[in-house]
Amino acid sequence: MKENVFDEMKNGLVKLLDFEYDNTKAEDKKREILIIKEILHQYTFANRLKKKGALSYIIIDSLNLDYNLGDIIIGFDKNIY
Repeated sequence: MKENVFDEMKNGLVKLLDFEYDNTKAEDKKREILIIKEILHQYTFANRLKKKGALSYIIIDSLNLDYNLGDIIIGFDKNIY
């Protein structure tokens, strides 16, 4: 995976999360989006392989996100190589 591809994927996900955050009124959903963004912020190109799976794990194990949003985030995590 090239660094620019990783950065584009990550930035696209950040934009989606920002949009979801701005367009929801549910405080619990906002809190969960902030948790995801905090974990995503820890992902860098250099450590992406070590971090891979962290987002998927937290979504499956601990959060109650909408299915579509969760699927997109897990897809990001899954496509890191």
